[in-house]
Amino acid sequence: MAPATESAGAHDGTAREALSARIPPGRVGRPEHVAWCAVHLTSEESARVTGGNFPADGEVHAK
Repeated sequence: MAPATESAGAHDGTAREALSARIPPGRVGRPEHVAWCAVHLTSEESARVTGGNFPADGEVHAK
């Protein structure tokens, strides 16, 4: 579990459900979700990426 999730008190029960309900995917993110973005950006697969923003906001801006 991510430290921010833990500090928000959303590690179990109704607090986690309430937080998840406010996030478009309906689930709390995990550190590895962000880690895969970093892995991709450091690989040859991203050789054509020359800049950009990669928000890790639980798709909040996708609404």
